[in-house]
Amino acid sequence: QLVYTYLRENTQELSVMIATHPHDDHIGGLAAALNAVPVDVIYSPVTAWDTKSWTSLQKYADAQGTPIVVPQEGDVFPLGSATVTVLHCWPDAWTDNDMSIVVRVDYGDTSFLFTGDAEATSEYMMLDEGIHHADVLKVGHHGSRSSSTVEFIDAVSPTYAVISCGKGNSYGHPHEETLAALAGSTILRTDLLGTIVFHSDGHALSFSEAIWTLAWSRIFAASSLACSLACSTILSRADAASLRMRVCSFLASSMIRSCSAERPRSFSSASLACLMDSLILSALS
Repeated sequence: QLVYTYLRENTQELSVMIATHPHDDHIGGLAAALNAVPVDVIYSPVTAWDTKSWTSLQKYADAQGTPIVVPQEGDVFPLGSATVTVLHCWPDAWTDNDMSIVVRVDYGDTSFLFTGDAEATSEYMMLDEGIHHADVLKVGHHGSRSSSTVEFIDAVSPTYAVISCGKGNSYGHPHEETLAALAGSTILRTDLLGTIVFHSDGHALSFSEAIWTLAWSRIFAASSLACSLACSTILSRADAASLRMRVCSFLASSMIRSCSAERPRSFSSASLACLMDSLILSALS
């Protein structure tokens, strides 16, 4: 519901929506986005999938005539003054996770790499094609040992490594092998920090947290917003700086309104390029 409300109040359309791969935790929030505003095109490694989440996504895509297209590696999309490049898309992968669309965002002198759930095989494929340093890496597959090979991490050599995983998750993410491989980077984990906030002016890069007091009942709503937006990449046409201010403003006003409820807790907001799992890269029209 919050995804729907946010988009209805803050934008008129989305130019590109990217579903990294068809797992529920990566496409579960996209039907709400499609129901809220028109979307020009959806990029996905598949055009059909037999799950309720995909059926819902397909329903709203069909209703507005939005095509679902498999992108090609090397495709480039503008994001304000930034450039988004598709580095990997493997529809015929042996595992669902290796289908993941991997995108790189370059904004001035700063760079971000978002890997979905891509595993070791995909990482070696990208190494063969030539993978380069990125300032921020969204670590593959929630920090699982199935991703983040030493060779891949060495090639990317991220300054910051963001791991999206739930606190106390049953998979044991992030795995110790992944943490060891990332020992040379500053590791930021959503299970410990909540939503990770990155800022870039095209030259300097920083991360911070914007803390509000929240009612316990609002934590789940706010987390749902972040998760749903983050499950797959959403791209549109305006400047990322506008996105940062308007997302933070929206969350702040929402959280402040709920301060009077019982059992307040704290929550961190989000901005330019990282919103928990696979991310939101969205600019407002």
